[in-house]
Order: sequence, then C-alpha cells, then structure tokens
Amino acid sequence: DSYAIQSFERGISAQNGGHFAWEIVPVEIFNGRGKPPTLVDKDEGLGKSY
Repeated sequence: DSYAIQSFERGISAQNGGHFAWEIVPVEIFNGRGKPPTLVDKDEGLGKSY
C-alpha cells in the first residue's frame, strides 16, 4: 500500500543521508584465500526490495 512504499522510501533516504550510521557496527566479511574482505556498514536489506 502507499504507506508502506512511503515508509520504505523514507528509510532509504535516511540511510543514504547517514542518519543510521551511528546505529550500525561495521562488520568485515572474509571472502576466502587471496580475496580482500568486504566491509558491510549499512543495512543492505533496504535497497533489495525496490
């Protein structure tokens, strides 16, 4: 519904504006031998549904 879409878009906008940065602890994910680790420092779930 329109409320859910509006809420989702506000969440994306807030994340892109850095408003959630203080809540998220960066996590380093190791990808295997010889590959550099990946740093996850934002909620990746917000952008996947759109």
